[in-house]
Order: sequence, then structure tokens, then C-alpha cells
Amino acid sequence: MVFKRSRWAQVLFVLPVIIIYGIIIVFPLVQGFFMSFTVWDGVNAAQFNGLANYQKLFSSPDLWPSIRNSILYSVFLTTYQIGFATLFAFILVNVDIRMKRFFKAAYFVPVLLSVTVVAQLFVSIYHGDFGLINKFAEAMGWDWRQNWLAEPIKGILAIAFAESWKGMGYHMLIIYAAMRNVPRSYYEAARIDGASTFQQFRCITIPLPKTN
Repeated sequence: MVFKRSRWAQVLFVLPVIIIYGIIIVFPLVQGFFMSFTVWDGVNAAQFNGLANYQKLFSSPDLWPSIRNSILYSVFLTTYQIGFATLFAFILVNVDIRMKRFFKAAYFVPVLLSVTVVAQLFVSIYHGDFGLINKFAEAMGWDWRQNWLAEPIKGILAIAFAESWKGMGYHMLIIYAAMRNVPRSYYEAARIDGASTFQQFRCITIPLPKTN
């Protein structure tokens, strides 16, 4: 009770986190903003050049393809990771299947792999000559080949898929833990009232973990 009434005690405990956040996040952002108005070679003192960097940026032909690729990557990554993580978590929580512990571990294994291992794995899958996808198409007798990493749009989607596959298990476990906190009596009441599985998912599973 004394701790709750003492604002200075609360500030004292929160202050280290605020200081670390300011040093790691806020200060570099502010410094980067001011440095954007200068020319600096990394050795000599920075020279102020006004808006010249921004003029060069907005006149570059690579700007809009970069923005397009960033948006495409972000949308695909978010949709895949959160969408499939929510779906798999819902299945593990609400569907009576065997070996649930095995599936939870299997979904989380890619998170434990290093970036180098995942990169080499998907290079062997996407490679235009000996990649697993093209070799599978060849084995099936299909006259179909793709050089995934050499094409602008497909290359971004291929990289986003690899990153999504690696990180999906992390989000799945977080959403799974949140769904487990929803009281089962809510689902039982919804089923008694005739709610379908989709209605239970939309009206119970999605909103309630946010408030628990």
C-alpha cells in the first residue's frame, strides 16, 4: 500500500526503463533526424547542407519501388504471421486433436533457427536451377520454372514468406496463451445459444483476449 501511494517510488522503479529506452530509441531517432540535414563521411565533422538530402531522395527513381516493396513486404509479413498464428492457436485451443504438445513445439522450432540457417534453407528451395520447387515441378513433368529471387515482386514475396515462416511460431504461442485465458463457459454458452464456430471465433476468441 505504501508503494502504491508513493509516486516517487513508482517513478524510481520506472526511471531505469525510461532512461534505457531514451538512450537506445529516442536519442538515435533525434540524432538521425538532425544528421539528415548534413553531409558526413563518417570521419570528418558533419557539414550542414539544408534540404539537399531530401531533394536527392525524392528525385531518386529508386524511391517509389522501395516504398512499394516495403509496403508489400510488411502487409504480407503481418497477414501471414498474425493470420496463420491466430488460426493455428485457435485450432490448438478449440479442436480436440492428439499430440498438441508436439504441434506447439513444431510450430516454434523455426523461431529457434538462426537467420543464416533459414536463409540457406530457402535459397535451396527458391533457386532457379536446382531449387526444390522447380525440381518438384520437373519431377511432376510440368513445363514450369520460376527464378523466385531474381524477379522484383516474387522476390519480395519469397523473402517475406521465409521471414514469416521463421517468426510465426512466436506469435502463435502468444496468441495461444491469450486464448487459453478466455473462460470456457463463454464458449459453452455460445454453443447453447446456437452460435457457429465462426461466430464464436469472431465474437469471443478475437475480442476477449484483448481485455483479459
